[in-house]
Parts: sequence; structure tokens; C-alpha cells
Amino acid sequence: MRSLRRRNAIGVALIVIGVLGVVFAASSGEQGRNFVLFPSALLLIGIIVVTPALSGPAIALAAPLLRRFGVPGTLAPRNARRNPRRTASTASALMIGLSMVTGLTVVAMSATTSLNQRAENTVTADFEITSRRGDSLPPSVHDTLAKSTAVTSSSPQRQGAVRIGGDEVNLTGVDARSIGDLLDPSFASGSLAALDAGGGKNLLIDTSTADLYGWTMGQRVPVVYGDGSRDTLRIGGIYRNDEFLPATMMPFATLQPHLKEIEDTSVLVHTKDGDGETVRRSLQRALDQNPLLRLRNTDDLAESAGGGDITLLLNMLYGLLAMAVVIAVLGIVNTLAMSVFERTREIGMLRAVGLQPEQTRRMIHLESVLISLFGALLGIGSGIFLGWAAGRIASDSIQGYEMVIPWGRIAVALAGAALVGVVAGLWPARRAARLNVLTALKTD
Repeated sequence: MRSLRRRNAIGVALIVIGVLGVVFAASSGEQGRNFVLFPSALLLIGIIVVTPALSGPAIALAAPLLRRFGVPGTLAPRNARRNPRRTASTASALMIGLSMVTGLTVVAMSATTSLNQRAENTVTADFEITSRRGDSLPPSVHDTLAKSTAVTSSSPQRQGAVRIGGDEVNLTGVDARSIGDLLDPSFASGSLAALDAGGGKNLLIDTSTADLYGWTMGQRVPVVYGDGSRDTLRIGGIYRNDEFLPATMMPFATLQPHLKEIEDTSVLVHTKDGDGETVRRSLQRALDQNPLLRLRNTDDLAESAGGGDITLLLNMLYGLLAMAVVIAVLGIVNTLAMSVFERTREIGMLRAVGLQPEQTRRMIHLESVLISLFGALLGIGSGIFLGWAAGRIASDSIQGYEMVIPWGRIAVALAGAALVGVVAGLWPARRAARLNVLTALKTD
């Protein structure tokens, strides 16, 4: 008893230190990533240490739900609580795997959701047309789309290099009249309306460009175009930098006369029927089904900005989870097999007083499911907490990051844990159900 109390005290201390360390790391932003692993490890170790003490109360809470299964539902929780250390060690394998995968899933799903939301908020165009080869588009692409009956507004993104002081800067020309229907930057100062004012001499820049060159709102910037012409542009707005936006924007009517060759990096279009597949096919027909052109809606843009990589990472994590599940199944099978062996005489007596083989099998199955769900709940709970901390650390580098708990996937994980318990209990339950009563009663 004294050793158990000492073990629980050490486990609680590790959990407290781990939780405080993780919270401190989360509140430190990006600096916390350098030391968050150590308190996270302490937290998981502490949970493993106190799991025997937690198993009893947790299984007791589930006991009333199992009584509807009759005698097997009454016996199963008692059997699972009989050896807390064995139950805890069996559940720990599943707990560790699920805690890691749940935490990373929370971060990945939150990042993906934030990315999709930002794409929808920033790009109000229905489609962006680019080259699959990564090079520029001819102006005929925009001209063709502008004439399409499906398109209500459009704008090319037309770049030209200028010299500002001793630096070469790429400026992006857009249609000043229609760009408001296609993009919605978050402005720190100014607005898109500045593009259509000031005689076409206003330049919009993102915050990164403003910080890089030290430009401020209203400042006049002398530029030298590629053809040698000189001009003065006024900073008419500063918007927050975003991967879905160009770093600079100015009216292409001002930039175009100074370009040696007119080429577009992309074309934005807004359609009257949205961004569905029917509209996509209509635009592709208007472009003669050109295989070198790529049409992307906001979902596609979010995926190309990182959502696809996150999905690949999640699939890899689920592969690791599958390995953890196999280990957990083997552990549960071993635990139940030992339990059945140790309770041979007891099971024989239960059978002698009327417990049917099917009821015996159900009792072992319920015990297996209890152990699996206990480990799964511990893993999911700790994983959500660690995912919250990791998200707080990553939020400084992921614009608009908001934590999202994937309840649907968590429900699937719990259902999977129950299935793991059913599968792991097949052989021990079959062995218990097939025990010879007389032989079992003679067992010492």
C-alpha cells in the first residue's frame, strides 16, 4: 500500500510539472517549441504512472452502463478492476499512440480549417487560372475569359519590374475597377478603392513589403520602369500579408504601357454561378480545353498552400496509429489470456452455477472493450491538451489559426477502440467459453 501511494504521489507530481511546463511553453509562442517536448513527456509518463489508480474509478463509472448486459455486464467491470496494474499497462499502449495522433490531428485539422477559411475570406474570386508549368500566361487568356457569358468580372495579375532607389521591385498590375469583386485584403490602412483613384498613381503594398522598404501610408515613391520612364507612385494602402495575395498591387493600365512584353502570372474570375464543377467545365471549354491551364477555386488554393501536405502528414500519422493498435491488440490478448488462465477455477464455478458459454464469452468481450476504451479516453484527453499547446505555439506562424477539435474523428477513434477490444477478446473469450467445467473445478 505504501509503495502504491508513493507511486501515485510521483505520478501526480509528474503530471503537475508536465501540465505547468506545457502551459508555460504554450504561452511563450514560438519560443516554447524549444522546450515543450520535455514537459509533454513528463505529462505522459505521469499519466502512465497513475493509470492503475485511475482505472478503478473510471471502470466503476462505466459499470452502471454495462448492467443492461445482465450478469456478464456485472462481472466484467469487477474482473477489469481486479488487477489495476495489469489493466493500466495494457491500456497504456493504446493511450500513448492515441495521445500522439490526437494531438497532431488537432493541430493539423485546425491549420487546415484556418487555411481554408482564410482562402475563402481573402479570395472572393471563384477561380484563379494559372499555368501548370509555372510560367506566365498570354493576355489572350484574360481576353477570352472576359468575353465569356459565365464570367461577371475578371482581372489579370500582370507583373513588371521597376527600380526603386537601388532595388529592383516587382509590381503587380490589376484591374482597378473589378479587383474589389475578386480579392478582399485585410487593410491596416487604406482600401482597394485607392486603386481607382489618384489618377492611377496609387500603389498598394502588404505589411512585409512596407517593413522591408520602410514605406508608410501616403508616402510618395519614385520609380523607374523597365523602359526607362520615370514616375512617382503614392502608397495608397497597406494590407496584411497573405500567401493568397500579391505583395503589391497597382492599376495595370498604369503599368502596362511600360512593359516590353505583356504576360500575366494569373487571371482571377468571378462567375454568376459560383465555383462548381459545371462552371469549371464551362470555363475550360471557353479556353479550348487547354491542358496547360489550371483552374483552381478557393479549396484548391488552400490545398496548394499547404493543405495537401497536411493531409499527407495525417495519413502517415494514421499509419503509425495502426502500428500502435496492433501492439495494443496483442497486449490486450495477452492480458485477457493470463486473466482467463488465472481464473480457470472461478470460471468453472460460474459455469457450474448456470453461466452459459455465450454469457462467458460476452463477459470477456466486455472486459476487453472496457480496457480499450479506458486507454482510448486517456489518450484522446491528453492528446487534445497537447494539441492545444502545440497550436498555441504554432499560431504565431499560422495566420488566423484557431483551434478546431475534430469531434467526428474522435468519435471514430472511440468506435475503433471498442472494435479493438472486440477483436482482442475473440480468442480469450472463445477459450473461456470452451472450458470443461469439471476440469476447471479441479484446477488448483
